[in-house]
Amino acid sequence: MAFDGNIWVKLRRPLSDWEKTQHLKVGAPVSASARPGHSVFDINDIFLEMSDVMFLERGVITWGGPWLLAGAFMLLDFCYFAFTTPPLGDRQVKK
Repeated sequence: MAFDGNIWVKLRRPLSDWEKTQHLKVGAPVSASARPGHSVFDINDIFLEMSDVMFLERGVITWGGPWLLAGAFMLLDFCYFAFTTPPLGDRQVKK
């Protein structure tokens, strides 16, 4: 048995008919046009090139997240110092 990250898989077992039908043929087109998500563009013995629907969202979270946190911190910092500073009132500098 081998763990592939999600499930345990028995090694060196014969493939079922369903597993044989799900194999992608090397060098043969999978479909006539690419769909927006998880479409295979190219396949060879080593690489499987496919599209990823969540690519843009992951990039926005990865690169936009720190800027969003920094902006939120600056806004909270400004609000804290702008609205919580004590008034001078009767505390005048005496000569």
